[in-house]
Amino acid sequence: MKYDYYHYNHIGSYHCTHCDYHRPETRWTLTEADLENGYIVIDNEYRIELSFTSIYHCYNTLAAFAACDLAGIDRKIIARELSSYSLHSGRIQKFELGKIRGTLLASKHENSISYDRSIDVAITDPDKVNVMIIVDAVSRKYFTSETSWLWDIDFEKLASVNRIILAGRYCNDLAVRFEFTGIPADRVSLFVDIPAACDYIKEKTDEYLYVITCFSDMNKFLNLADRTEVGS
Repeated sequence: MKYDYYHYNHIGSYHCTHCDYHRPETRWTLTEADLENGYIVIDNEYRIELSFTSIYHCYNTLAAFAACDLAGIDRKIIARELSSYSLHSGRIQKFELGKIRGTLLASKHENSISYDRSIDVAITDPDKVNVMIIVDAVSRKYFTSETSWLWDIDFEKLASVNRIILAGRYCNDLAVRFEFTGIPADRVSLFVDIPAACDYIKEKTDEYLYVITCFSDMNKFLNLADRTEVGS
């Protein structure tokens, strides 16, 4: 299998070098994407303004457009209604922690693709930012201390951010993983106690903060924030 290009993980254009197996032709196509200015164009005609700019959000919006089209809704209406639509799912939340402003990106523990996409959001911010990663409970359904999935996440990409804060019961597991990223240890702080991590952020930092964690742990942080609002 050879990729002509890929956006992330297995998503992209591929073909087999030994047979005619290849990425099928698309029925709905993203013909233009401008993440800096926040819009996409589908099939060279239907422009949609994005409320949140990331490559996976483009895929999600294209999927929503396709589903509505299959349901028989007029394409112009679909594009109009999807433009700047903000889904109040709670997966992306803006917050204020003391004087610090930030965004929480709810990812999925045991899912490296979800974490990698959240990391992409943080590292593409043009401003100087900090990143906080919380792993306090691996699963919402079961007790497990299995953390081998941390090694599948591309934490190396965080080398471009200002400071990294690792928090929660498994912060030491995270710290071992970070020893292999090449990121200097003096840029990484560890806190088993999440409130202590928040106190450190309020007292010792000034930069915009991205918090990456799972649904099982997100409210352990948000409940300590001074103000929150759903971002997308």
